[in-house]
Amino acid sequence: MTFSICERGITTRAGDKVAFLISDAFIQGSEENHISVSDMDEVEGTIVNFSDSGTASRVFALVEIVRKQTVVIPVERLRLLESSGSRGENKS
Repeated sequence: MTFSICERGITTRAGDKVAFLISDAFIQGSEENHISVSDMDEVEGTIVNFSDSGTASRVFALVEIVRKQTVVIPVERLRLLESSGSRGENKS
């Protein structure tokens, strides 16, 4: 069984390598630029930034995937593959 980052209480940061289901991604212009993988395929990428949702901070991660396309993923749906640094306090 795989647990999401939020279920494990792990703080993510820019530079972390993560995996997620492509079906969890918000892809701009997805009809025109459909990624050629199944919705249930897991893809890997690197967090490049975070985005807020209203008053809640760091709800979405901007993840650069191998295809060199940045997609928006709910942080709770990410699975950490490799951390970019030490696990200090969350400074969001």
